[in-house]
Amino acid sequence: MKGVLKRHPEGWVLQLPEEAGRALGHSRVVHVEFQKDGLWIRPVREAVEELEPEGHTRGLDQD
Repeated sequence: MKGVLKRHPEGWVLQLPEEAGRALGHSRVVHVEFQKDGLWIRPVREAVEELEPEGHTRGLDQD
């Protein structure tokens, strides 16, 4: 699966393909928190357009 990791005022946001969002049962945009006990992912309701500019974007490739 391919996603885009973007900087957000509350941390990092991972934007997933539409089919992944449907499979997860919520928005294709999720908030990612790196904590000592693991990686936490939760839905984000803000529009992707409200995220920081493309200069703060990293592409992710996962299978």
